[in-house]
Amino acid sequence: MNNLHIVHININGLRGRKTELEVYLNETLPDVICLNETKLEAASPPNLIGYNIACNKERSSDGGRGVIIYIKNNLIHEDISPDIEDLVATLISLPGGKLAVIAHYCPPDKDSIDTQALNYYFNKYPNTVVTGDLNSKHTYFGCTKTDRKGDILFNLVEENDAHVANNPEEPTRYDLKRGTAELLDYIIVSKNLSGKIMCCHTGDDIGSDHRPLHLQLSVLKSPSNHSNKRLVRPLKKCDWNCFSDALHQADPILSDYSNPLSVDSLDIKAQAFEEIILSAFDKACPLVEVKHQGPVISSEALALIREKRKARRLAQRDLFYVPVYQSLEKQVKQMISKEKAVSWQTAIESLNYTDGSEFWKNIQTSNWHWQK
Repeated sequence: MNNLHIVHININGLRGRKTELEVYLNETLPDVICLNETKLEAASPPNLIGYNIACNKERSSDGGRGVIIYIKNNLIHEDISPDIEDLVATLISLPGGKLAVIAHYCPPDKDSIDTQALNYYFNKYPNTVVTGDLNSKHTYFGCTKTDRKGDILFNLVEENDAHVANNPEEPTRYDLKRGTAELLDYIIVSKNLSGKIMCCHTGDDIGSDHRPLHLQLSVLKSPSNHSNKRLVRPLKKCDWNCFSDALHQADPILSDYSNPLSVDSLDIKAQAFEEIILSAFDKACPLVEVKHQGPVISSEALALIREKRKARRLAQRDLFYVPVYQSLEKQVKQMISKEKAVSWQTAIESLNYTDGSEFWKNIQTSNWHWQK
């Protein structure tokens, strides 16, 4: 049985950390990714291999914010986000029922978390998961002290009979300059899910000063098998004679129009065209299952990223290792930037030696992995 795996990450700049994020996702294989502080402003969010964008909200006037939810591309979902800032929500259809997932960012300078919106979801959807960097502190949840927003969060949890899934002994943010740690990121589940938590734990460093927070739920079974596979139609192998024959056989249907014509009849005819063409493709060029490519980085870059993670864990326990971590972090950024440049240069140079289709394929591959 597959558990549903949700990860929350305060990414602190999505585009600058996209490569490290993809490496991490390729290792941990979550079903749902909730990101805070994407800092995309007016830019479009980048694609992540194997995921669709379920919902996204950015502030063009404030680059320090932004929330987004990515979801496995084989999961059925709908956007149920409210018309408010710093909060997005998606409703996922699973064999075990509907699941509402909310990503909420509460900046340090904001007086309160949005209890009105969160109460709405807890009341409307029996299966609700709230994730976010809430910048709220309460000793009951494992924080070092309690503040006003912590009291508000505590009351929200109590009033909804909800459950904070965090391990109280695992801080989520580390200030390496000051040598302090605090629990600021939360995953909160509704009462209906409190007995279904398999585990909730922090993950490895991916460049931000916040650590990822992972949740696994047992009963809301995901239809995915975590194989990172997708269906494609290999047009190079298409039997075009078969395709033409299928369309020819459908000529009587396609050429038959009602008289007089109407908007409704044209809509029906357009749908018939679409269905017939799709059926012809299914006969002449069936879909095949292929694996998604992982992040395009060298083995040296991957090894350096993992060394940086180790140094981060050491620095969290002993400030002596902070300079080591900072040096490795700088090396990772430089190596990734260099490999991006080499990837684009290789694709551009290939224009002189390949035909147009091969060149465009190279550009698409590079753009897929190195979106800026």
